[in-house]
Amino acid sequence: MYLSRLTLQNFRNFKEQDIEFSQEGALIKGLNGSGKTNLLEAMHVLCTGRSQRGASRRDMIKSGTSHYFIEAGFKGGGGSGEVVASMGYGRDRNAAMKIDSKKISSFSEWFGIAGIVSFGPDDLNLVYGPPGGRRRFLDILISQLLPDYLGDCVGYRKSLLNRNRLLAMNVGDMQLA
Repeated sequence: MYLSRLTLQNFRNFKEQDIEFSQEGALIKGLNGSGKTNLLEAMHVLCTGRSQRGASRRDMIKSGTSHYFIEAGFKGGGGSGEVVASMGYGRDRNAAMKIDSKKISSFSEWFGIAGIVSFGPDDLNLVYGPPGGRRRFLDILISQLLPDYLGDCVGYRKSLLNRNRLLAMNVGDMQLA
């Protein structure tokens, strides 16, 4: 599956932008500050629901506007047509996500519709940094390939948080058993 087109409205420094991509790929070039990284960020947000740069959704809304909207067409999947994914987010913290005009109710349904792996200068921490970053990277990658894995990760993190809260309470051994 490949990204065939991308539409941005009020995303970062883009007021309105429509871009078409060929199946062979694309070279994105431009002057410093022209929005190359913002374009890549929009693709990542659409595929994963979050910024690879760690930005909040509100920070991605163009200054002076109330919301952003991203829409993309993906071709080459199992079907012969185009899969259309869209996402909007407003300053009022309302998010709307759709796939082929069907409303999606949670990010876990959304995640992995179109896989994406980003690699930037900060990602060198995957090699040189602490193991938590590597685990997070692999969790995101695997979640895009195996949809049930995301729910398992969420459940594991909740269990781990509860366990750590219990341990911090200095309860006796009998209570932990």
